[in-house]
Amino acid sequence: MPQLPKDYLDDVLVRLAHHSTAIEGNTLTLAETASIILYNSLPATNRNVDLREIYEVKNHEQAFDYILSELGNEHPLTIGTIKTIYAALTDRLQHDRGQFESSENAIVGAEFQTASTAETPLLMQKWVDNLNDRLDQA
Repeated sequence: MPQLPKDYLDDVLVRLAHHSTAIEGNTLTLAETASIILYNSLPATNRNVDLREIYEVKNHEQAFDYILSELGNEHPLTIGTIKTIYAALTDRLQHDRGQFESSENAIVGAEFQTASTAETPLLMQKWVDNLNDRLDQA
């Protein structure tokens, strides 16, 4: 994998962390997210910031570093890789971090059903196999 400039990777990480956590309801601004990731600090603010929101951002940094390491070592994608990424994303936030959901869920407003908890492991393995096959052919 070619080495990408640190400034570019930092920008990707900040935007990824901000937009991904915002989808989940995180209220940190893009500037606050950048400050947490790039300077390990939160700029002065007149509002209370939940520690959970900071962990959500910092967890993206852990996951991103792991993904870059896996890509750099040219490791194939596995279910274990996905669980490790998910564990990094849910570090300090969930007791069962890195595990597939054990309770059913839904997306509010969606006109489709999510996979059941029973279907998830098989569907994830099919997705991993399909993606690895496509990458091998590319």
